[in-house]
Amino acid sequence: MECVGSAAVLDLAEGAARLPGGFWAAVGVWLEKPQVANKRLSGAHLEESRAMPRPRSSPAGAGPGGGGPRAASSELDVAWQALRCSSLGPLLLGPGPAHVDALLRTLLPKGRPAPARELVVRDVFNGTVTFLPLEQNHEGKFKIKECNIYQIKLLHRKVNEWSLSVLSPSPENYVSDGIVYPKTTWLGNELLAKLAKWSLETKKCEFKNTLSLISLARYNNSYQNLKEKYKEIVKVWPEVTDPQKFVYEDVAIAAYLLILWEDERAAKGMSSKQSFVDLGCGNGLLVHILSSEGHPGKGVDVRRRKIWDMYGPQTHLESVDPDRRNWVHSTGTYPRTVESRVEWHQSHVWSAPPVSGVVEEGTASDTSGEADPWTQERREYKARFREMQQEMEWLQTWAQNAEVQLTALTNAPARNAPEGGGAAILAFIQGLIGGPLSEVPNPMMEQRLSMLLTVEKEEAWNTFCSSFGRADSTTP
Repeated sequence: MECVGSAAVLDLAEGAARLPGGFWAAVGVWLEKPQVANKRLSGAHLEESRAMPRPRSSPAGAGPGGGGPRAASSELDVAWQALRCSSLGPLLLGPGPAHVDALLRTLLPKGRPAPARELVVRDVFNGTVTFLPLEQNHEGKFKIKECNIYQIKLLHRKVNEWSLSVLSPSPENYVSDGIVYPKTTWLGNELLAKLAKWSLETKKCEFKNTLSLISLARYNNSYQNLKEKYKEIVKVWPEVTDPQKFVYEDVAIAAYLLILWEDERAAKGMSSKQSFVDLGCGNGLLVHILSSEGHPGKGVDVRRRKIWDMYGPQTHLESVDPDRRNWVHSTGTYPRTVESRVEWHQSHVWSAPPVSGVVEEGTASDTSGEADPWTQERREYKARFREMQQEMEWLQTWAQNAEVQLTALTNAPARNAPEGGGAAILAFIQGLIGGPLSEVPNPMMEQRLSMLLTVEKEEAWNTFCSSFGRADSTTP
């Protein structure tokens, strides 16, 4: 085995060591989610996993791998039999316990390349994980593609020093397609660097991956079909946004929903396709795709987009101005307290109009002539916000003037003032508020100067000055 890349790893974690456990967690990421490292993959499907007998050197009179041929009952058995019948098993795995972990996985590339299958062998005793590409003939038998075998190995050097390496039996014969078989330089540099990082940082996620709810292979196939079907939209995209981003994002979301809904119909015995409403539909492309695939639905947004006119009548899209829509019962007023609002919402529920766009009698009323309570309250909030801004501007100006007034006292000590006169007063005030008055952040101003704002503006300044015997001072 020849080394095509290596990396030193220092396990300096306090308390429990992260290696070798972190290494196997990192390998798990590469096995289950290879797309996080190889962006040309959509993912991987783990088909079967089981403990298998370790291949050993052939005794006299036995076939390759030792033990003679065995009947294969599954595809993993067929793939394992291909390894036993080759001379690679003992070379790749070496001596150790009687069993190793074997699993069969399918790599799912983006685009139209065919999926590729691999036999993966985890040898915890020797700290290795070996990837053996498989080729399958018309009879269903597997053959190992020996030129593209590679192995990842963890080796303990001393104390907290470890090394990671990528090995290959014949790097000069390795055949790369740049997708499911990346170059050995990529394996030895990019992949190895990510594994080293993950080995020290990998944390168990408590949340279930949404793609685990559906078949990844079906999702990948559905995504490629929809991408091909709606790719022309990219060429005629009338919006200022990036079509490469928005089109293929919505295609991916649609592919996921279509499979999820298909599984739901099968589980519940439903015959009709699910309907939907997309609130905040934006460009409406997701609504258009789902509608075109047979799901009745509607999209709603606060403004109309130019691309809406391209979809046709089968795509139902509507723009709604929230300031002109009466969301409140015609006889009620909008409550002001939280408790009363909860009670009000429980008794005044607005019914959404049907997909056809016809508003049923009593569900909503036209109030274009007067503002509803929500709109009125929003205006009140805006007015109050403007008042607060003006108040804070005055407070900032007042603080700046106050600093000028205090600075002027440095050469004219006030009666009953602390030792040091005006300079001491200024230092005292600045220390109280944490810095020069003019630099106090607005959100903190009222708290920091609460001692000066206990009364009206003029009274506050006079009170402050009189406390130091300067009652004749002018207000800022």
